[in-house]
Amino acid sequence: MKCTHIVFAGLLALLNSFQTNTLPIQEAGNNADYKNIKLLCVVWMTGSNNELELLERHAVMLSGCTTTYYFTDTEAHEFNLPERAGSNVHLQRVDLPKQTLGRFEKHWLYHKNMVGITPSLTYLFENNIAENFDWLLSVELDMAVFPDRVRQQIQLYLDLDQLTSKDGVMLAWGNAFLLSEGYLKNMKNKWDELSKTATDPPEAAGCPEFMRKKNQWPFCAQDIIFPHLGNDKSLAKKYYGRSGCGQVYRYKSLEHLACFEMSKSPFGKHVEGYEMLMNEMEHMQEMESPEKAREHYKEENEGKYHDHWALMYAARNVPVIHHADPRLHDAVLKHFPPKLNE
Repeated sequence: MKCTHIVFAGLLALLNSFQTNTLPIQEAGNNADYKNIKLLCVVWMTGSNNELELLERHAVMLSGCTTTYYFTDTEAHEFNLPERAGSNVHLQRVDLPKQTLGRFEKHWLYHKNMVGITPSLTYLFENNIAENFDWLLSVELDMAVFPDRVRQQIQLYLDLDQLTSKDGVMLAWGNAFLLSEGYLKNMKNKWDELSKTATDPPEAAGCPEFMRKKNQWPFCAQDIIFPHLGNDKSLAKKYYGRSGCGQVYRYKSLEHLACFEMSKSPFGKHVEGYEMLMNEMEHMQEMESPEKAREHYKEENEGKYHDHWALMYAARNVPVIHHADPRLHDAVLKHFPPKLNE
């Protein structure tokens, strides 16, 4: 309960700043260049039954990226991308080192998804794919993603320090990470070093060698590895954002909620609750000020959700929603269908 109060207090501070020196998110990144951002979306997956149900919707959602790659390993069960996915969405298999757990045991690659992401990046570098894009977005299947908002809010960060995609920049949006063209170039130049993976102890097989004896070794989750790489000055000129969803990031005039944590939704995790969440996001986009949002929630449902007006106003144009299930993906696609990049 204490944690909830702290988060809510932080959001109230965020909204107070909108009245002074912070642009509302829907007005941020007004530079029209954001519409031309070439966005490469990358997803690692194991191919479990739960993931395949998510994939049916997720691949449609990520059709809004310029190009999307879903990566899995060569030992995963056979599966295909959904027919509804755009022609710009691809499935690629890569080889992984043998793990201590059997391939289809329950906790295979538990907290070790970098074991799959590393050879995925190798594929993109060796085939000269990554260099054709302005940004790479690494996300997970249980994230609802709004590609247009991603592009717009990338530009918001670049404008803060007059940077471009050719500069080395990493953005941490909860458990989603964005790497600029300049960052990817620097990363590729050091990839022989960065792609070295552990063979011992057996529990660390496939984890980046540069993380040996560092945070959470012998595990290697992307939300641990990417922040480490973001703080590498030889790769990143600027590292913005916070890993861990549901946190407000503050820098200069910016206060940004980049990742909405579904466990904090006041409407519940069920079909009706997801519909309400999408409806409220649409309503909040029409609000001209925090005061209008607060007034809306006084009147809506007899004030039942009034205590959550600050959260919903902050989340009205959020680019990523974490811990989404297939029903939430359905609601997102219904209310905010992607603009396809065929």
